[in-house]
Amino acid sequence: MYEKAIKKLKAPLDDNQLITTITLLCQKNHLQLIHIEPKKTSNRLGNPSKQFNLFIQGNFLNMITFLKKVLRLPHLLVLSQLQIQKKNDELTLQCTIEVFHD
Repeated sequence: MYEKAIKKLKAPLDDNQLITTITLLCQKNHLQLIHIEPKKTSNRLGNPSKQFNLFIQGNFLNMITFLKKVLRLPHLLVLSQLQIQKKNDELTLQCTIEVFHD
C-alpha cells in the first residue's frame, strides 16, 4: 500500500505532503516522530529548495529502513547532518532533509 502511495506522489511535494509522508513512514517502520520542523528555504544551483529537521526515536534497523524509503521520495535530493544518539537505551535519529522544487 505504501509503495503505491509513494508512486502517486507528484513532485514537487508541498510541506503538508512531505510531513504526512514522513509521519506515515515512521508509523510503518515502528518509529516515533519526535519533531519535524521547516528549517529554511534556500536556492542551490538555481533550484529553490526547502530544508526540514527531523528527530525520530526507535530501533536502529527500523531507522535504516526508514532512511532508505525517505531517499526514494520525489525531489528529495539531500540528506545531511545525520546523527544517531543513544540516551537511556533509546536511539534518536536527527537529520536534515532537503526537498528541491522546480
